[in-house]
Amino acid sequence: MALDSIAVLGLGKVGTLAARLLHECGIAVTGFDANPAKDLPFPVEVVDLKAAADIDKVSRAADAVLSCLPY
Repeated sequence: MALDSIAVLGLGKVGTLAARLLHECGIAVTGFDANPAKDLPFPVEVVDLKAAADIDKVSRAADAVLSCLPY
């Protein structure tokens, strides 16, 4: 199964780099972060991953989810 879209959680240094590289490879990327950076070449949504509705939004946004959240 091909992955056409990826949701990237956490747009810190690692998440932003991963999302940019995926975007440059032609994959549809949507970034999710509580305090997203500006001027990114892909859509970004503000989320609170403690809220069930936001978790549901992320899980439906793409074929796969890449977590770059701090542990």
